[in-house]
Amino acid sequence: MYPPSDKDKPDLKRARDLIVENIEKWLSDDQNSVDGAI
Repeated sequence: MYPPSDKDKPDLKRARDLIVENIEKWLSDDQNSVDGAI
């Protein structure tokens, strides 16, 4: 994926930020659920 740039449309930049936030959230949630399942 291309890095965000000033040429991005505002909605595209916002969507990109949300995707990054969600990935980080899912990764931390996965770690927590794996620890809790044991």
